[in-house]
Amino acid sequence: MPFRWLAGKTHELAEYNWGPPSMARVIDTLREKMSAISENPKLILDETFMMDIFKVYRDELPPFKEYWDEMFTKKQMSVVARRSGSKVIQFAEIKKSLFKPTRKTDKQAMKRVLELAPTATRTIVKEIDDKNKATYKYTKASKTLHSYALCPEETKKDFLGCKATNDESESALGGATYQIQRFGRINLAAAGAISDARRNAFLYRPTSKKDKKSKGMFHGFDEILRSAIIQVGMKDAPRTRAVNNEAMELQRKAKQARENIKREKNMEKASEQYIEAIYYHRMYDSMACWKGSTARVSTGLKKLTSETARYEALKENIMVRVKGFGWEWAKHAWTKDKRKYTVKELATWLQFIIKEEKKTSIKDTMPTEPPTTTPKRKETSILGTQCEYVRSLDRKYFDNEEDFRKRANQVRMEREARGEGSMYSLLQPFDRPDLQELVGRRIDVLSFMPVIVDGEEKSVGRWCQGEVLRAYTERKKPTVRVLWDPMPDVGGYEEAKETDQFLLPTKWKKDKDNAWRMDVDVNITDNSRRDGVNIESVEVESESESDSDGDSEIETEVSESDSDNE
Repeated sequence: MPFRWLAGKTHELAEYNWGPPSMARVIDTLREKMSAISENPKLILDETFMMDIFKVYRDELPPFKEYWDEMFTKKQMSVVARRSGSKVIQFAEIKKSLFKPTRKTDKQAMKRVLELAPTATRTIVKEIDDKNKATYKYTKASKTLHSYALCPEETKKDFLGCKATNDESESALGGATYQIQRFGRINLAAAGAISDARRNAFLYRPTSKKDKKSKGMFHGFDEILRSAIIQVGMKDAPRTRAVNNEAMELQRKAKQARENIKREKNMEKASEQYIEAIYYHRMYDSMACWKGSTARVSTGLKKLTSETARYEALKENIMVRVKGFGWEWAKHAWTKDKRKYTVKELATWLQFIIKEEKKTSIKDTMPTEPPTTTPKRKETSILGTQCEYVRSLDRKYFDNEEDFRKRANQVRMEREARGEGSMYSLLQPFDRPDLQELVGRRIDVLSFMPVIVDGEEKSVGRWCQGEVLRAYTERKKPTVRVLWDPMPDVGGYEEAKETDQFLLPTKWKKDKDNAWRMDVDVNITDNSRRDGVNIESVEVESESESDSDGDSEIETEVSESDSDNE
């Protein structure tokens, strides 16, 4: 109440050297008093402390002191329940009930007041200290020129007599808004004109001799002029309505355009979410997913060397179930109250998911395709028979989910063709397999070979696929024997052949010469296994040009004859 009075009357207090910058002092005072209550909640029941929060301004501003005395010692109101028509000083009665309660209920509430006081006052202090809020820059803690202490004296002087609120502009906007809300399709200019006429009393005229308020501007004109103004308004009314209708039509078209953009954005967002779901759904059947046994989680975490890698692996495995399958029950937050969940907590949750997905009730509902997230009409209860129009709304944009899936897959393939993400890299296991684990499994190895592109010879990286036949445990460098798939379009590799291949740990899941990874069953069109030659051509920087790992050893493919000699 005192805060509102000071803000509303600031422009009338210039003679007391009080202006809008002075309100920064009031904010600092409020923060100081609220902090005191949060530290000592009993102060909220101390009448002297509470009633003197703004005492310094009562002593400084006589009009404020007069207002205070008026409210608490003079201003009276009639009591509706009393037939005698007696009056009471309402704020004095309220103050008495707060600090010297006589009713049993009021006395019992005092304990609860003491419990809530710290929470309420800390919240106020927190709001004032929030650097994202406009109020903060006016506090002395901000150390800005908006604070009273650092505000230049010249600025304080210039602001004397100015208002500290924007009540007038808010009143104008509020009046126009009221007209629009009440009459719906009223012209915006008409709504603003009615608001201005009412606020400025343009059409006011006294209705009795006792009414000493002067006439409004309109009734101050000569009668002939008033008649002319009305006739011009009547004559211009049809044209005004036509302009208004045209504006309404433009508004309708703009609204429809916004709806179309919104629908397209929703479809675009749905496509993005579905593409992500495709990757996660496909990951479940890859080595990247930990499933089957809860021990797989512990084993996988032990193989990862950093806390970041463990956290990321757990997060991705949980997202496989949440986004890939659409299982809401599998969701888990990554943080709570600004605390990041630990690897142990996420590992426990993933183990719970693995146990749950073994249950028949969940296993039978495991989706064969990733869920679509296309926008749909809000489902509501149906009373009677659903009309055809409602059914048509459901079919209008999203009845053909297969078409939606194909379009999303097309976007995904175009991105992968541009090098933006790859199903092959995303489906790789998080932990590097041991050499013995590779026997009988297929791997990819990146080899650079000269290719003629637009008449120029260019070094192009090519992922070559083959099956690991044997792992050499006695050699210094990790080496395996590989039966390579034929590559009909590459000279010298038209038929399958066996060679030895180095698989250095530093080359695992990299994009450089002799990098290696697990072969993944991915089809370009429908995510199923591809027939024929299984190769992926990519242009990457060769190791000779850049080697981020700093490995000085040069890995070369061991020839067939060399391996026989060994």
